[in-house]
Amino acid sequence: MTDTAHNNTQREEVALELLTNGGTAEPVVELTEDEELLALHQQLNDNPFAHKYYSRWFNAFQPLGDLQPPEPPVVCQTDDGKALFTLGSLSEVVGEKRAGKSLLLTMATLQEIRDGYSVFWLDSDDGSARRTLDRLRKFAPHHGVSEDQLQAQFLYATPAGGFWFGDTSQAPLGLIAIRERIRVWNESGNPPVRMFVIDSVTPQLQYDNFTSNSQETRRWYDAVREHLANGLNLAVPVIDHTGHSSNNRSTGTAQKAAGSTVSYMVKNGTNRNRVVRFEVECSTSHKDGWWTSGESIGNFYADMRGDAWEVTFQSTSTTPLDNLLRRISDYAEKHADEVGDKGWSLSQLRQKITGGNQDKGDAIRVAATTGILELRNGNYHFVRPYDASTDSQGE
Repeated sequence: MTDTAHNNTQREEVALELLTNGGTAEPVVELTEDEELLALHQQLNDNPFAHKYYSRWFNAFQPLGDLQPPEPPVVCQTDDGKALFTLGSLSEVVGEKRAGKSLLLTMATLQEIRDGYSVFWLDSDDGSARRTLDRLRKFAPHHGVSEDQLQAQFLYATPAGGFWFGDTSQAPLGLIAIRERIRVWNESGNPPVRMFVIDSVTPQLQYDNFTSNSQETRRWYDAVREHLANGLNLAVPVIDHTGHSSNNRSTGTAQKAAGSTVSYMVKNGTNRNRVVRFEVECSTSHKDGWWTSGESIGNFYADMRGDAWEVTFQSTSTTPLDNLLRRISDYAEKHADEVGDKGWSLSQLRQKITGGNQDKGDAIRVAATTGILELRNGNYHFVRPYDASTDSQGE
């Protein structure tokens, strides 16, 4: 063996010894004059973060035969069991203000509590514990969740400051404190946490003087993913608002997309007589392939009349005709008051409907025959929303 090969072998032995002993092993006698290894040993002893990252790189390369298939999403389920959020991932929920983003995560929270888990909710936006809890209480009976369960399994906080406490040259001590709080909670015999909600991104960024379109945003997303999603195997949905220039993108999209696993858009919302409807669409493809960009996932309905509110989250039909019928219904319901008794001509309505490959004129005529629209005096008028159980045209 050459001197170089011998020295490299000894370097590997020192590295392994450092790792297996938590960075406290003494270098072997033969290499006490190797300044590089002595410096490494000192750095790993003095700085646990250095040891952590050294270990990460040392163990980064693995045979592909050890690669496990990705876990499917399990949190925030549609009525037929499809889901949006994967454990160990950070996901965006974006949309216009008051589009229904918090309602969607309220439903997800109650599903988690019903199934025996706890939920942590960081409210950087609304800041009203009473309003958040009242909303949960209204929907709780529909999900079979009791007041005792809400009191025991829903943990709420407003920000205690930025995740970096205003000093971004240091570790994100706020995130580390949250991580350890959840770890202690889970290890103390409480219903374990699977979902951590951040509502919403922009106010929380501002606590550390970050801006939504800055490169620092990527750092923020990476830190949240590392300490909460990966560190505790949580589903971490973060709520964000769309920018002024587009109705389907949040500000700083490039940095946020790079830092998240998937982005979902809440869109086409209506609120008529306290019955809220909106569509959930995948706006940035899931990095594990579960959802693709532009794919419609489901339609959300919340009936907030009376004392006990009800909610359903119906999977969207995958047939082109049904997708077009749903889009026609959503548009016509949202703009019915604007056109009044005049209605839309066939050509006007065709121009307003986006998406779908099937002929839009045929879909509008089907909408009229099913009772979604009514044809009067040559124009089409909105009658009722699309209902997948009765209006689906199948393949």
